[in-house]
Amino acid sequence: MFPKALVFGVFLLAAGLAPACGGAEDPQALKAAAVQSGDELIAAEQFASAATAYGRGVAIDPNDGPLRVKLAKAHERAGQWTQAANQAMRAADLLPTDFEARFLAARLILGQSRFDDSLAMTTDLLRERPGDPDLLVLWGTANAKLINSTWALYRLGATGGRGPKYDEGCTTLRPQVGPEAERESEAVLRDAVTAAPTSIDATLALINFLWAARRADESAELVQRAADRGPHGLANEVAGHFFLVRGQHALGEKYLEIAADANASYSRAPRLALADHYLATGRFEDARRHLDKIPASDDEGGVIAVRKIDAELGLGRYDNAALLIDAVLGRYPTQRRGLTQRSQLLLKTGKAADAVVAARKAVAADLAFAEARVALAAALAAEDDTDGAFIEYSEALRLDPTRRPLIPTLARLALETSRNRQAEMFARQA
Repeated sequence: MFPKALVFGVFLLAAGLAPACGGAEDPQALKAAAVQSGDELIAAEQFASAATAYGRGVAIDPNDGPLRVKLAKAHERAGQWTQAANQAMRAADLLPTDFEARFLAARLILGQSRFDDSLAMTTDLLRERPGDPDLLVLWGTANAKLINSTWALYRLGATGGRGPKYDEGCTTLRPQVGPEAERESEAVLRDAVTAAPTSIDATLALINFLWAARRADESAELVQRAADRGPHGLANEVAGHFFLVRGQHALGEKYLEIAADANASYSRAPRLALADHYLATGRFEDARRHLDKIPASDDEGGVIAVRKIDAELGLGRYDNAALLIDAVLGRYPTQRRGLTQRSQLLLKTGKAADAVVAARKAVAADLAFAEARVALAAALAAEDDTDGAFIEYSEALRLDPTRRPLIPTLARLALETSRNRQAEMFARQA
């Protein structure tokens, strides 16, 4: 018989060793749990959390290529571009014969401006699948030094492919590309469209290239073709801007309306574009209709409210406009457009002297805001201060040369203030 104390001590030792020997969790079970958690988070569209979960699995088994593919895609959907590209490259190294893994890597590293690396990988893939339209799009885009097949359209779409902002945007869009590379890229992208004539992605990639190459005018037929294929947010929004800028208002409105209704999550930009167009063309009820569909949570800075004020002023609903102006300036006391609109409202309601005071506050809020200068000029003219009005209208035109409708007014005011040489100059311009 063993002494009771010895038996009790052995029991305690065995109890203490039990967790260390048999209770440690199996690494494969931990990995499986991490993958299951990541899959569930992906289904719930919690992409950053899914990436964290998949990352736990990769830490346990760094050589699991398919899991790294999952991790790369989760990072991508979470907008974590660098991590996505890094994980995709690791996956491609681990899966050297897996086409999808290598294609994913080639596409994601392109987004990191690794043009030559992406081009080399895509060239290898084309040897395996010559004529694959997705590969042709990727090759042509990489060769044109664009980080993806819609980059130019996202950056320049709102310009409609014309004007100073379009030209300026093109200069910073991508590194310089030689004429031979441009010809090769265009030819390959056209091959992609021929290979997949119903693919909106291939068509958008070719449009994207033409816009980046400062040849947006040549894309008219392609733009309309892409937009007519159905409610595609980007294709329809680009088409809307493209045709509005070229004076084809019916087409432009049609496509922006489709874009606004295509995806509620991305409807703000096309709705704002439509509202601005309708305000500029005096269709105030149409403008208000679109503005009322934008959630109040999107009104940071009062950008929606000031457009509603313009609509109310245009409709002559001055009491509504006054309430909106007070609300905007209550939140943003130096909001330049709200201050300008207060001056415009005061002038419309016969309070010219007060309008001058309000307009001077708007000018002080932003000396380079041409609209405030115009409001001040109009208020000064109503107070018979023609000299002051001429100075402010002149400054507005200098700040914004597109305000050419001011020129006849400037010609008249120059004549009234004995600025004869300037009167002649403006009259000739008019």
